[in-house]
Amino acid sequence: MKPYARSERLGSLIQEIVSEILEFEIKDKRLKRVSIVRVEVAQDLSKAKIFFDAGENYEIAEEAFGKAKGFIRSRLAKQLEIRYVPELFFYPVEIWKDFTT
Repeated sequence: MKPYARSERLGSLIQEIVSEILEFEIKDKRLKRVSIVRVEVAQDLSKAKIFFDAGENYEIAEEAFGKAKGFIRSRLAKQLEIRYVPELFFYPVEIWKDFTT
């Protein structure tokens, strides 16, 4: 048996790819200083919660992610070798911290 679930491996891969997309491909200046902190993928691989850190500008980043979601998902589809790319949901890292405490 593999030490990690497929959803965890896919989450790590999505985190890496989305970070690269933000750094090298995204043109929206509101997302340039955003970092991806964690990605949680559902067991059925249909949804991915992406937690990001944008400092004080998380509301601006949330709005920008809403507009860039389709672009990011299409880039993921080109790089991932899976049949269906999970639906993406973006949350500020403060929400994830609330879940863990």
